[in-house]
Amino acid sequence: VGPINRYHDFIKDWNRRRFNKDQFSLGLERILYGSSKIIILGNYFFTLKANQFIENIDSKYVWLKTFLETSCFILNGFFKFAGYSDIAIGLSLLIGFRIMENFNYPFFATNMRDFWSRYHISLSSFCKDYIYTPIASHTRNATKAIIITMLVIGLWHEISIRYILWGIFQAIGIYSSSFIKINSNSFIAQYAGRLFVFVFFALSCVIVSHDTLTESLNTYKILFFLK
Repeated sequence: VGPINRYHDFIKDWNRRRFNKDQFSLGLERILYGSSKIIILGNYFFTLKANQFIENIDSKYVWLKTFLETSCFILNGFFKFAGYSDIAIGLSLLIGFRIMENFNYPFFATNMRDFWSRYHISLSSFCKDYIYTPIASHTRNATKAIIITMLVIGLWHEISIRYILWGIFQAIGIYSSSFIKINSNSFIAQYAGRLFVFVFFALSCVIVSHDTLTESLNTYKILFFLK
């Protein structure tokens, strides 16, 4: 789950650790915030209440139900993931270790490259330093380096065909960022970019939200009005 703590950061904190009441207080706050994300937002809102609401939607609105189910899946996963990271950061602060932030409002990103600089930051930065940069430097091929890096990130989650496909999805999204330029001063362009990021990531996660690729394919057919 992360955050992934690098060895040199661990040793630096190990050598200078001491009780700090402000740091201890901040650690308790982060544990509270993380628990709230998991229990209130993840478990109660997106798992219980949202699913009850979706189940009560008339079956003739199958596209809406499917889209909301897909959206709930990624938002539930995000808040639980971010909550676990907050708890890990908080517990570390209690014993004198500062762990890097793992999330920075990823769904405010305007393209997928920006998204992966905000989402699971410790893993993406680790893979950037130890996979992307060496491959890109050796091959002089950034596209190949992106594909291999995102495949590794996919396999980090689970060694399976569905996570290989998920990794390819992310690589396509990052590569597309080279062609999508968002004017930071344009309100409409910013929100169009954020909508694209949310929808793209939601579509990519359809693959991992089902047990079989057949079920995922059926969901894609519904979302793309093919069924």
